[in-house]
Amino acid sequence: MSTERAFYNTLREYAPHPGLGRVEAVTDALGIPLKRREYWLQKWSDKGWWNYGVSPRSGWFEPGAPDRLPE
Repeated sequence: MSTERAFYNTLREYAPHPGLGRVEAVTDALGIPLKRREYWLQKWSDKGWWNYGVSPRSGWFEPGAPDRLPE
């Protein structure tokens, strides 16, 4: 499983609003570099799956976001 897929699927377990603490905890647990995390969150935001106010890391999944990223 790709790291992006693991990150997404783990965050979705806390859906729809994982919250800042969980996003950072999952990032740390999976050993994801901060810039990579920010890239993925922005990528999901651009697809309409992730929304946020001030910072992507304190965002939430939108209702139309996939339940899991496929293998």
